[in-house]
Parts: sequence; structure tokens; C-alpha cells
Amino acid sequence: MPLAYFGGYLPRKSGFFRPRFLGSLAVEDSWVWQPRYGVFYRFRTAMNTDEYQADTLGYFYSPLIWLQQQFARPTIRALQPDGSPVAFGTRKPPRNQLHPEMERALPEIEASYHITYEQF
Repeated sequence: MPLAYFGGYLPRKSGFFRPRFLGSLAVEDSWVWQPRYGVFYRFRTAMNTDEYQADTLGYFYSPLIWLQQQFARPTIRALQPDGSPVAFGTRKPPRNQLHPEMERALPEIEASYHITYEQF
């Protein structure tokens, strides 16, 4: 239960959107729920195969994280595979569901760009 409670959404590269002008490198195009500690999420490689990006703790808790991501907190796509934005309002999670890392970084991001999270 603490795994689910203390986590939140972070921007991650899904591998689905790869702009040609970046040499087909993946860009952060989705919000993926992550536990407070550890990383585990699905990634589409340049060879068009699905694999998981994870650290040791993420692999250890991968069955629980996978269940959480599939049923309770699904991935939120910000961009479609062709690079066009997803329908407005569905591009980001609510502020209260952000990962603690993102919550710490948000004030600095907002100050730098003179825009609030809600206005992104």
C-alpha cells in the first residue's frame, strides 16, 4: 500500500514519438505513474519492440508496479505517435497526483517559464 500511496506521475519517454529532426531519439511524451522509490515503465525501442526501463528496486517490485500502472493509474499520453497533441485536458495528471520529485521541481519550472502547471 505505501508503494501506491507515496508515488505519482512523472514525465517519461514512451518511445512512440520520435521526431526525425532529433535523429529519431525518443522524447518525453507521456506521464507515467512511478512509485516513490524505484523506476519501472514500458518503453518502445527504435527497433519497434516493447521492453521495460527499470532500476533494481523497480524490477524487484515490478509485478506490483505493473498492476498499479495497468489498473489504478494508467499512463497519460501528452503526444500521439505522430507528434500531434492529445485532446486538451487529458494531457497531464492533476497537480495532486504528481510524483514528489516533480512537486519539488515544479516551483522552479513555473518561475523560470512564468507559467503555472495548470497553464501548461
